[in-house]
Amino acid sequence: DRAAEEARNVVSTGEYREGSTAGHEGWQAIVKHEPIGAVLCITPYNYPLATTALQVAPAIAAGNSVLLKPASKTPISAAILADVIADVDGIPDGAFNFVPGEASEIGDVLAGDDRVNAIAMTGSSGAGKHVARESGMVNLHMELGGNAPAVVFDDADLSDVAGNCAKGSFKYAGQRCSAISRVLAHESVHDDLVDLIDGQMDAWQAGDLFDEDTAFGPLISEEQADWVETLVEDALEKGADLVRGGSRRAPEGVPDELATQFFEPTLLANVPHDARIVDEEQFGPIAAITTFEDEAEALEIANGSDLALDAAVFTSDYKRAMRMAERID
Repeated sequence: DRAAEEARNVVSTGEYREGSTAGHEGWQAIVKHEPIGAVLCITPYNYPLATTALQVAPAIAAGNSVLLKPASKTPISAAILADVIADVDGIPDGAFNFVPGEASEIGDVLAGDDRVNAIAMTGSSGAGKHVARESGMVNLHMELGGNAPAVVFDDADLSDVAGNCAKGSFKYAGQRCSAISRVLAHESVHDDLVDLIDGQMDAWQAGDLFDEDTAFGPLISEEQADWVETLVEDALEKGADLVRGGSRRAPEGVPDELATQFFEPTLLANVPHDARIVDEEQFGPIAAITTFEDEAEALEIANGSDLALDAAVFTSDYKRAMRMAERID
């Protein structure tokens, strides 16, 4: 709907603009929207239809041709969308192209082709940097890795904080670039907040995703579960406290082929600032709680990661909330 409405706005006969620089007074220029050309859409596995539509729809609505490269682990929903688009009257043959496959085999071929004029991509920061190196002088529109901090001050409503942080960490098993990846709690409320988040975790029952009572499913692959396990083990080795979870365990009723992809919803407390999970993207079901002494230290920890996408601040002090919002990168 948004793309369709924008299409109505950009389709026009142009806008006349008067000359304003010396020697050009009275001149008139016609400024109008034009398609950029061929747009390569590289989409992720965690929202395989929604994110694909958010990239493809505006590109088509603006009159561009599209090459859609879905995540190799989740191509089916994109294939269904391709079938729908193929049946739409008014889209010329060749204007929409569905190109599934392993990124290692076809990614560089697509991104490096000089017929591509723009690339829209959602994915990891590492993959984004690689695409940028391969693509050369094209327009890049990327949403990359996140490591969102939730900063909790001592005047916050901790009951409200606990529910929001649990959902932020465990929803979709943490496989969201906007997930709360680390909770930065003022040292005076750390223990109380850990207890409250622990009390929220019984609601996050793992199971078969087609069961209505299931709130929590598998990770996308065994390799992703390995990565999450690596980050948890690193945090524990550096001194974090394991409050709950921390193991690879499949719930009852899960097919054998998915068993290795599960990681328990996990709560880590007193996480040291040098733990990798404080700075690196996890994409897993981990609530990692660390502490800070004052605003300056909270900002130092929050901005210490090179991944920046979302952040949350919990406080009853409006001025402090706005001050932190302006300073968190």
